[in-house]
Amino acid sequence: MNIIIICAIIGGLMGYFYMNRKLEKKTNN
Repeated sequence: MNIIIICAIIGGLMGYFYMNRKLEKKTNN
């Protein structure tokens, strides 16, 4: 696999989980 593709997948997953955490904090507050 290409390093660029791997970085893109990891970056997408990190952003996805980060957004989920932000939404969870908003609903909790």
